[in-house]
Amino acid sequence: MASQTPTLVPRGALLMTILTEGTTPTTFPTEANLGTWNGRAGAPYSMVLDSMGTQPRMERYFNRPRDTFILVELPSMRILEITASDVNSALASLRMRLGS
Repeated sequence: MASQTPTLVPRGALLMTILTEGTTPTTFPTEANLGTWNGRAGAPYSMVLDSMGTQPRMERYFNRPRDTFILVELPSMRILEITASDVNSALASLRMRLGS
């Protein structure tokens, strides 16, 4: 099901996640960590780095565990749902919202 992610953008939706940890849970993620996820792991969804420095980590800000997916409606750029689940469950929720 994860291979269906690229078909969502033309339908006005985006699935994304935030990389909140580096090589260990106590380190901030780096651009190299992000490259590893996007390259070697082949993450079939958009992934961005967590904020660094004095800002709270996103898992704390959204009050969700680290494996969190954000479902975005592209025309309005509105967050439809923040879900703590695996990628296939997040995709199923997004597809249901899109009516397919």
